[in-house]
Amino acid sequence: MLGAAYFVPSLIGGIGLLRARPFARVIILMLIALFILGVILLAGYLLRDVTDPRGRQQLTPMPEMPPAYQRPEFKMPELPVAPER
Repeated sequence: MLGAAYFVPSLIGGIGLLRARPFARVIILMLIALFILGVILLAGYLLRDVTDPRGRQQLTPMPEMPPAYQRPEFKMPELPVAPER
Protein backbone atom coordinates (compact mmCIF):
# COMPACT_ATOMS: atom_id res chain seq x y z
CA MET A 1 0.00 0.00 0.00
CA LEU A 2 2.80 2.38 0.86
CA GLY A 3 4.54 1.54 -2.41
CA ALA A 4 1.41 2.36 -4.37
CA ALA A 5 1.03 5.60 -2.44
CA TYR A 6 4.46 6.64 -3.73
CA PHE A 7 4.29 4.96 -7.15
CA VAL A 8 0.99 6.36 -8.41
CA PRO A 9 1.85 10.07 -7.85
CA SER A 10 5.32 9.53 -9.34
CA LEU A 11 3.76 7.89 -12.41
CA ILE A 12 1.29 10.76 -12.79
CA GLY A 13 4.06 13.30 -12.25
CA GLY A 14 6.38 11.56 -14.71
CA ILE A 15 3.74 11.46 -17.41
CA GLY A 16 2.94 15.09 -16.65
CA LEU A 17 6.60 16.05 -17.01
CA LEU A 18 6.79 14.28 -20.35
CA ARG A 19 3.73 16.20 -21.54
CA ALA A 20 5.00 19.48 -20.03
CA ARG A 21 2.08 19.94 -17.65
CA PRO A 22 2.54 22.61 -14.94
CA PHE A 23 1.15 20.44 -12.11
CA ALA A 24 3.83 17.78 -12.66
CA ARG A 25 6.67 19.81 -11.18
CA VAL A 26 4.71 20.37 -7.97
CA ILE A 27 3.97 16.65 -7.64
CA ILE A 28 7.58 15.64 -8.30
CA LEU A 29 8.96 18.26 -5.88
CA MET A 30 6.57 17.06 -3.16
CA LEU A 31 7.67 13.47 -3.76
CA ILE A 32 11.32 14.49 -3.55
CA ALA A 33 10.64 16.30 -0.26
CA LEU A 34 8.82 13.24 1.12
CA PHE A 35 11.68 10.99 0.05
CA ILE A 36 14.32 13.18 1.73
CA LEU A 37 12.21 13.43 4.88
CA GLY A 38 11.78 9.66 4.89
CA VAL A 39 15.52 9.08 4.56
CA ILE A 40 16.23 11.44 7.44
CA LEU A 41 13.57 9.88 9.68
CA LEU A 42 14.62 6.33 8.83
CA ALA A 43 18.27 7.09 9.53
CA GLY A 44 17.29 8.59 12.88
CA TYR A 45 15.17 5.57 13.70
CA LEU A 46 17.97 3.15 12.84
CA LEU A 47 20.62 5.09 14.75
CA ARG A 48 18.39 5.53 17.80
CA ASP A 49 19.62 2.36 19.48
CA VAL A 50 23.24 3.22 18.79
CA THR A 51 23.12 6.62 20.43
CA ASP A 52 20.67 5.80 23.24
CA PRO A 53 20.49 2.05 23.86
CA ARG A 54 17.39 0.71 25.52
CA GLY A 55 17.57 -1.07 28.82
CA ARG A 56 20.13 -1.00 31.55
CA GLN A 57 23.72 -0.45 30.61
CA GLN A 58 25.95 -3.36 31.52
CA LEU A 59 29.53 -2.53 32.31
CA THR A 60 32.23 -5.16 32.10
CA PRO A 61 35.03 -5.20 34.67
CA MET A 62 38.49 -4.10 33.69
CA PRO A 63 40.80 -6.97 32.80
CA GLU A 64 43.64 -7.72 35.14
CA MET A 65 46.76 -5.85 34.28
CA PRO A 66 49.80 -7.84 33.22
CA PRO A 67 52.69 -7.78 35.67
CA ALA A 68 55.00 -4.83 35.48
CA TYR A 69 57.85 -5.21 33.03
CA GLN A 70 61.04 -6.33 34.72
CA ARG A 71 64.20 -5.62 32.86
CA PRO A 72 66.36 -8.72 32.52
CA GLU A 73 69.79 -8.66 34.04
CA PHE A 74 72.64 -8.42 31.58
CA LYS A 75 75.53 -10.82 31.95
CA MET A 76 78.65 -10.60 29.88
CA PRO A 77 78.94 -13.62 27.67
CA GLU A 78 81.88 -15.85 28.38
CA LEU A 79 84.13 -16.58 25.47
CA PRO A 80 84.71 -20.21 24.77
CA VAL A 81 88.14 -21.49 25.65
CA ALA A 82 90.08 -23.10 22.83
CA PRO A 83 91.11 -26.67 23.49
CA GLU A 84 94.78 -27.08 24.16
CA ARG A 85 96.91 -28.87 21.60
